[in-house]
Amino acid sequence: MRNALDKAGLKKFMRAVAASAPTRGHYRVYITGGGTAVEMGWRESTLDVDLSVDREDVLRDVQAIKEKLNINIELASPADFVPALPGSDDRHVHILTL
Repeated sequence: MRNALDKAGLKKFMRAVAASAPTRGHYRVYITGGGTAVEMGWRESTLDVDLSVDREDVLRDVQAIKEKLNINIELASPADFVPALPGSDDRHVHILTL
């Protein structure tokens, strides 16, 4: 059984992804699903981190991060379930820049 992820754990996860990501260029990691609810304070924890990225090389160490933090990580985007609305990129909520 993996650990539930609270707000502090979510930040730890984001820092781990940033530390392992390529040092050149820009990229975005989108947290969706339960992680969003935790970040917004709608609930205390989630069972996994659902995320999508705009560059696949950002995820090169995602398996090691998953094991180190003992959390579930799922690759998922809202676009996997419903079509994006026009202008949806302008409505993303910025959480953190590392």
